[in-house]
Amino acid sequence: MQVDIELEFDGDDEPAGQGWSETVSPGPDWRFGACAVRPTCREVVIAGKVRSLQPRAFDLLVHLIERRSQVVTTDDLLDAVWGDQEVQPGALTMAIARIRTALRDAMADRGETIRTYHRVGYRFVAPIEDDAIGRQR
Repeated sequence: MQVDIELEFDGDDEPAGQGWSETVSPGPDWRFGACAVRPTCREVVIAGKVRSLQPRAFDLLVHLIERRSQVVTTDDLLDAVWGDQEVQPGALTMAIARIRTALRDAMADRGETIRTYHRVGYRFVAPIEDDAIGRQR
């Protein structure tokens, strides 16, 4: 996370009471369809409404979006999201299903969001909008 702090000093090497401000840059939001994923706030916003995702499902979604240019193996996802914790065999599949259910309304007309590569892993495939220049990447 990037934090920009602007301080004005009044000569005593202390910030002036009225003169200092703090601007927090929350980092990138990912937008696709009617959805925005806001990692620093841990929010998924669909059509302007915040949708809740369980913490591991949210971490899984962020991990997939960050690596959207590649297929992410099942082992990598389990390591990244669950770490050394003992995990039931269907935990990853259930978390993917929760994500797909939560994003279904946002992507109703636009196709799949997460593609399954059987016996290999998953890949986030929805086109991400580039806010800076208004094109998809």
